Amino acid sequence: MQSINAVNITKYYGIDCILDNVSFSLNYGEKAGIVGDNGAGKTTLINIIAGKIPYDGGAVNIRKNAVIGYLEQIPEYSGNVHELIMSGFSGLLSIEKQMRLCEHKMCSPDIGSYDTLLDKYGELQEQFEKQGGYSIEERFKKVVTGMNVPEDMLSRSFETLSGGEKTRIILCKLLVEEPDILLLDEPTNHLDIDAVEWLEGYLRSYEGCVCIISHDRYFLDHIVDKVIEVEDCKLKVYHGNFSYYFEEKQKYLALQYQLYCNQQKKVKSMEEAIKRFRLWGKKSDDPRFFKKARNMEKRLENMDKIDRPRMEKDAINLAFSAGGKSGRDVVRTKGLCKAFGENILFEDMDLHVGRGEKVFLLGKNGTGKTTLFRMILGEEEADAGTIRVPESGRFGYIPQEIIFEKPKRRVIDEFQYEFPYEEGRCRHKLARFNFYGEDVFKQVGDLSGGEKVRLKLCMLMETKVNVLLMDEPTNHLDITSREVLEETLADYEGTLICISHDRYFIDKLADRILRIKDHDIESWYGDYTYFREKTKEIEEHIEAPENITCDNRETEDAASLEKKIAKLEERLARLKQEMAYEDSVSILKADASVIEKQLKALYEKWERVCEKP
Repeated sequence: MQSINAVNITKYYGIDCILDNVSFSLNYGEKAGIVGDNGAGKTTLINIIAGKIPYDGGAVNIRKNAVIGYLEQIPEYSGNVHELIMSGFSGLLSIEKQMRLCEHKMCSPDIGSYDTLLDKYGELQEQFEKQGGYSIEERFKKVVTGMNVPEDMLSRSFETLSGGEKTRIILCKLLVEEPDILLLDEPTNHLDIDAVEWLEGYLRSYEGCVCIISHDRYFLDHIVDKVIEVEDCKLKVYHGNFSYYFEEKQKYLALQYQLYCNQQKKVKSMEEAIKRFRLWGKKSDDPRFFKKARNMEKRLENMDKIDRPRMEKDAINLAFSAGGKSGRDVVRTKGLCKAFGENILFEDMDLHVGRGEKVFLLGKNGTGKTTLFRMILGEEEADAGTIRVPESGRFGYIPQEIIFEKPKRRVIDEFQYEFPYEEGRCRHKLARFNFYGEDVFKQVGDLSGGEKVRLKLCMLMETKVNVLLMDEPTNHLDITSREVLEETLADYEGTLICISHDRYFIDKLADRILRIKDHDIESWYGDYTYFREKTKEIEEHIEAPENITCDNRETEDAASLEKKIAKLEERLARLKQEMAYEDSVSILKADASVIEKQLKALYEKWERVCEKP
């Protein structure tokens, strides 16, 4: 049964074509991901489906009586948070109100037709039960707990929430409402990893039709069974998850490029033949050669031309320079304590981050990840304990919410204020981050989230920092830009400390995972996949080796194991060198012991893999 059927949709903004005669359909129960570069028209498409904006041609057919739930990127509502989430049960609450009214009338001495009221009450009760009315409180608690909405937030006014908190609350409202068609625009932005994984599980078992705009590759891989790509005003549908789409896309581009090259050879050959026929016609004064030339020109004009495929999209051009070495101990805390009133964040916390590490900081929203960054930068003081950073450390910071002091300042002026280069050089540097032509004259306050991140990255690149602190850097970047950022940070020789909920991003880069939990910090050597497997083993009380050990999956080949071994051996060698410093010995010995255990397990696994026929 089709829930959505869009036929030949066309949409213009002024003279700019956004969607050109595009069509797709989704059946009840299908889950589709909409992907494409920023500005390609993804949000426009989903707004058209939701009936939020008009379109210039075609038709959108929605299944009769289907209820649509839509999560916008920037939701605007008013009222109390608890009431707003409960409004997702408005239909059920209306039925319950009618039931209470019937009960009141049936108890009245002036009752008219008792049997009629009883029949009506029975119908309402059956409808209420069928729609899950008796589990309202249970459903409310399930969603609120899964989305990590704190108890004190429920009593707050919606207008007082941050942008990320507003998105989370509206998402809760939609999930309790359980519409037939769920349209989600970047639902994982501003969620912590626990909430993202809960949402994944919820959407996988969701009975209705789900349409998601997302740049989170893990999220799409785990949920969708169809990918709709928006590119160059057209749609292309792939029947599979994101990994399937990516593989098929590469095959399609390779095939198109081969067809393009073959056609170009044919075109060149025909053009040369036309020249020869004209030359021979002039020399021999024979009109037959001119006729052949004209016929071939017509064939060339009528040929269906194959456009050259874009093998590489217009991505930002990153190249971070470490700008010299920092000290061996980039961050070291001892007995760190921090609280805001009764809200305790850190209690006697010890942390060490060494030079050259790529460390990812995880934890639920509100556990103090951003506060720890502010303390490292000296913007927030500790209540007790010490936090030390090297004098040679040149820190660069990208916050989650980027705010410019002068919002009316133009992009080029903002860049020149920090780096007083001549205009041509500024424009050249900004162009590497996709600020072309008139883009450099936009006011920084009017930039989108992705444009702000690109401008901040552009400016950060000029500072030659040796320690990078990044708070959710991928939140507003499209997939192409995320891939470029991953490649750049992989080559970065400085130290990276990053807060992120993008698990694909973490898996690509992480040497170590730090998790803030119960006012303290846990350290796990390895990527996110390894970290998640081990924490699940502990949570499920599986009898397993010590919590920080080697990944025991037998699916890995010898080459990937050798890379892991080499990485850990290099880290172990660095730690042993650092043990020469007396104040480092106790923590470094513990870290070295953990790595030695991991190496031992990896050596054994490598031997098992190599012994297989």
